[in-house]
Amino acid sequence: MSYLSQHTAPRHQRLFELLRQENRAATTVARIKGFTIRQISAEEAAQIKAVAKQSFSRHD
Repeated sequence: MSYLSQHTAPRHQRLFELLRQENRAATTVARIKGFTIRQISAEEAAQIKAVAKQSFSRHD
C-alpha cells in the first residue's frame, strides 16, 4: 500500500507533530511565566479608563 492511498499520516509524521506541539506548549508556558502582574494606583487606573473610553467613543 502506498503512502498516497493511506488516509492517515505515517507514524513518524504523527510522532513529529506531537513532539512539535509538546515543545510549543512548553515554550509558551515558559514565556507566560515570565510575565508579572503590575500593581497600579487608583489614579493610574482612572487614566487608563479615560483613555479607553475616549478610544471607544471615536467614530472614524
